[in-house]
Amino acid sequence: MSKALRLSEKWFRFGLWIVAFVFASFLIGLGGTIVQNLPKVEHRVTLDDFIDQQAAAPLRAELKAMQEKRQIAQDGVVSENGK
Repeated sequence: MSKALRLSEKWFRFGLWIVAFVFASFLIGLGGTIVQNLPKVEHRVTLDDFIDQQAAAPLRAELKAMQEKRQIAQDGVVSENGK
């Protein structure tokens, strides 16, 4: 009779280990999903969020015009050196 109880106790412990492993794998999967979805939750703040767009628009246009002039001048220097 004591052998039968011991056998059932062994199976019960084995069952508890199976439940523990299933629960652990569930928690690991849940944690991985949460960490994977973290970047989707927060809004990334950029420098443009802090700039007054109306004040920056003319300055950006002026900067673009200067960059175009610089590119034209640089192309002129390169073409003179290439001849």
